[in-house]
Amino acid sequence: MSRVSLSVIKISRERVSLMDEILVIEAKVSSESLEDDAVSIIQHVKPEWTKKEIQFKSFTDGITNKLVGVYLKDKPEDVLLMRIYGHNTHLLIDREAEKSNFRKLHRAGLAPRLYAEFDNGLVYEYVRGVTTNPDTIRLPNIFPLVAKTMAKLHKVHSNIKQPKLWNLGKHMLGLIPRQYNKEEKQKRFNSLFPGGLPQLHSDWQYLESCLGKTKSPVVFCHNDLLLGNIIYDELEDKVTFIDYEYAGVNYQAFDIANHFDEYAGVSSIDHSRYPGPDHQLAWLRTYLEEYTGSPPSAQHLATLHWQVQQFSPAAHLAWTIWAMVQAEHSDLEFDFFQFGASAYEGYVMKRDKYLGSARAPGDITPSSGVEKQGD
Repeated sequence: MSRVSLSVIKISRERVSLMDEILVIEAKVSSESLEDDAVSIIQHVKPEWTKKEIQFKSFTDGITNKLVGVYLKDKPEDVLLMRIYGHNTHLLIDREAEKSNFRKLHRAGLAPRLYAEFDNGLVYEYVRGVTTNPDTIRLPNIFPLVAKTMAKLHKVHSNIKQPKLWNLGKHMLGLIPRQYNKEEKQKRFNSLFPGGLPQLHSDWQYLESCLGKTKSPVVFCHNDLLLGNIIYDELEDKVTFIDYEYAGVNYQAFDIANHFDEYAGVSSIDHSRYPGPDHQLAWLRTYLEEYTGSPPSAQHLATLHWQVQQFSPAAHLAWTIWAMVQAEHSDLEFDFFQFGASAYEGYVMKRDKYLGSARAPGDITPSSGVEKQGD
């Protein structure tokens, strides 16, 4: 029997504007009774939908939450998405900030509409299209759309002026257990990271010493632009970014660097897919033209390119730390230890290339032309 029968659900409304009104449903979706619970919630969002007509589709790309599509049998194009938060993800994610980000980006025309929240998830508008992958993300008709959309997102106003990167990293480091809850987990951590927690702390401190005073602009960022979070709509020839759990103010170069790092993939990471200098420069040129409103100078392009390369190891290490937290708490079937180890491999490669010990902390200007930068 459903844990959220219609008789016990409490409903209220949260309104910032007519467009932003969302239902606040005091109920929890259980994995053991997911469909029954989901129906009970969806019928408050779409009261005209009858229970016997409601269908479900599970999406499997996410490694933080469970994502379910809900629709009517005769209207498969009219889909609502229900995201059920992963176990203990509140330790990593500010859910109030996520809802605020959702509304902020929807008002800016950059996100779907948020319809409802419940105790352990959200209901929002389905974005039509297909997710990008390591092949399609490079296509000349798609990557410029990604660059322009990120530029628009980076121009979204925020009153916060401090980047979240360093405090977030320290917070996540504090969540890695001193001893994992299962012996086999601890053995894997020890084998993959022989330096243990002290090494990860040292790595993060090193990055902050190198990049903490960077001159990269501080802007509103997505902070998690993996390929599965980019939806391409061929009919309208546009891309939409989804999942704003980690969005917030951060370094411009970090957001771009993280996206380039994500070319390597998630379930099967291949660092050789990292985009080379020609692709990066074409991407950044398109980005800067949208961001500034005019074609960039050679110096502006070179500076941003180098800053992005410097932040590439920071993105890899952030996801390494994140994975070690998830390995303890997540109930999803995903090998977080292997993901973290692959991300750490990327960190070491990029650190040695762009932040080697011979280089001084802070912004470092490339010694010569753009053609000598990048992979």
